[in-house]
This record gives sequence, C-alpha cells and structure tokens, in this order.
Amino acid sequence: MFQHAKGPSQWHYQTSQAANVGVEIIPGVSVTRNVGTLTLKDPSGNLVVFNVSMRGVSAGYSGLKKLNLGPTTGGGSLNQMWSSGVGDNDILVAEGCPANELSFWDFEGFCIVEEISAAFGFGSSWTLWLMGIPLTRVPLAILSETGLLGAIPDLEGGSQWLDVVGGPLGGWLAKKAIRAGHTAPKAIVRAVGTSAGWQAGISGSQAVGLVTIPPVRVDIPKITVRPPREHVSIRSRSAQNVELTIMGDVLFNFDDDHFKIEATKPPPPTAKEKFDCIVALNAIMNTILAKPPRSIEVWGYTDSFHPEWDHNGSYNRELSYRRANRMRRWINHFTGLRRDKIHSHGAGASEFVVSPFGTKEQQQANRRVVLYLIFG
Repeated sequence: MFQHAKGPSQWHYQTSQAANVGVEIIPGVSVTRNVGTLTLKDPSGNLVVFNVSMRGVSAGYSGLKKLNLGPTTGGGSLNQMWSSGVGDNDILVAEGCPANELSFWDFEGFCIVEEISAAFGFGSSWTLWLMGIPLTRVPLAILSETGLLGAIPDLEGGSQWLDVVGGPLGGWLAKKAIRAGHTAPKAIVRAVGTSAGWQAGISGSQAVGLVTIPPVRVDIPKITVRPPREHVSIRSRSAQNVELTIMGDVLFNFDDDHFKIEATKPPPPTAKEKFDCIVALNAIMNTILAKPPRSIEVWGYTDSFHPEWDHNGSYNRELSYRRANRMRRWINHFTGLRRDKIHSHGAGASEFVVSPFGTKEQQQANRRVVLYLIFG
C-alpha cells in the first residue's frame, strides 16, 4: 500500500479508543463490531475527533479461549484499546487525495482497517487505516487490500497470472480494477497500540467502517432579540435563493473554529460578545425553521492574514472550511435538516468585501460565514 502514497502529511495520529465485541463463528474465525473514536492532530496543532463504527472479520489463535476470564459474548471477547502513532510519518497522503496535503474532510467517509496483534491479557498491535474512501469504490478497495496489512502483491505491475486466467482483456480489466482500489483512499494512518481485556494469542483482522464527525451540540437559550444588521444580513438573491451573511468576528475568535460561547483560542470572550453570538445563532435557526429550505450551502471566508510559512493559502482555506463545517454540523443538530442537505465549503482568503491590504480591524467584513438557503 505504501507505494501508493504521495508522501508524509503534517497531520499526526494522536490516539484511538474503541470497544470491540467479537463473536466466534467457526474455530479461529470471528466477526467483530467496533465503536469508538479516532483523534488526530492537524498541522496547526488542533485536535480533531472523529467517530468510527466498524464491522469486520478476524482470524487467529486464542490460547485462553476456554478459560473465560472475563465477560464474553457468544464465545467472543470484549476489550478496549489505546494506541499512538508510529513516528513523524504516521499519516501519509494517499494517491486518492487530490492535493499534496490532507484536509479536514479527507478523513471522512469509509475506511478499511487492517490489524495484526499478539496478546496475553495485555497485548500489542500494529494497525493500518485506509481512510476517505468513497462508497462507490469500497468494493475495489477491499479487493485490492485483502490480505493482512495489505500484503497482497502489487498485481498492476509484473504479475502475469491474471492475463493467463482471464485472457489479455480480462487481465487488463482486473489490473485496472485493482489499481482503482489502490488509489481509492485519501489518507493512510499507521499506529501501534496496547490493548487490555480478556484475550491471548495472535490474530489478524480486517474491517470496513464509517468515519464521521460528531455533531456540534452547543446549547443556546432561545431569545427573540433581532441582531444588528452589521452582524447578520439577510437578502433574497432570487425567489428560490436567500443569502445569510454572518460576520465571522461575531461567531468566532480570531484564528478559532469554535463558536465564541465555546471559544478555544484567547482572549476569553466578554459577556456581550457571547450574547451577540447567541443572538446571531438564534437568527440563523429562526430563519431556517420559519421556512425550511431544500438545501443549504455554507461558505467560510477569511481575511488576508496568514502564517509566514503558508505561501499557498492552505491554512486560511482549512480554517474557513472548519468554520463552515462547524456551522453545518450545528444547523444539522438544531434544525433537524438532513446532513446530506447541508454542504460546507472553505473559500479562504478570497472574494473580499473590503480591501485585503487593510489592518485586522479594517478587514473585519472579510471574515464571514455565508449561508445560501436554496428552496427550488
């Protein structure tokens, strides 16, 4: 699999925790169900938590199978696992990623997780995550990566037996399919771990899962105060399209992607700033609930300021996307609008409302979140 990576990413693996239930179906083979979280650190040092739900198959020898030292389920086991990255290059950019660096949304989607472990009560494991796989390419990715830790040979190159079995055309189609599977993931994550529970022996497993971002559950009091027009503006672009523009400084601290009522970056918001944020969020919620749209496009924008190392604008694009995505998840939770009807985009430092050469204070209007409510 690693020959299909573009190179190392600036993202880093932090930890994963999962509850695992396994049910033995035949001696040495079990079906498994895992539910947990995956925590990564983005290039700016922010921790990003993903929800993970997986189903798979494991095979191996368990020396304590008959002793039943702890709670079991149908002959399987229940255990918990903690893990960490393998070093500076613990996350790689896979060929399926359109850019040379990973973004927040590249980890979402389906994943294939392959693990080999050895244990006696406490154990150790080596895990490979293939992440960001589109649903339509999951079967090809499974075909390409079947085998412990992607040990299947690279069939797109020197092996000729596919041509013998399937003929020239069949062999060519098979190689193309395997190549498509190899390039399906956007990210490759490698981790080593320790596990505690009722287990012993050596085993290998492969699972297919879904990686999602938890919804934003920021409770706000319901108030009817109308926000100032310089904070929230509403205008109809057409009979089927309404535009809501919210000044970013009302919702977010500088360089932060959390609402001010839950700010993670200094300075701590004042009581008035928190109130203004609550008023703006209520205005958004009331507008959407008054006439639910068919879909919503959420766009995030920033000013022209950026870290010295960021020469291509990737930092501002990532920040603007995180802000738009936070708004998307909040709308989904509080309005009930289906998640697939809300789309978030990060425009970064672009489409400036005021001059991009001004000071931070003068560029306040450039830092904004725009919602397009589409009714047609």
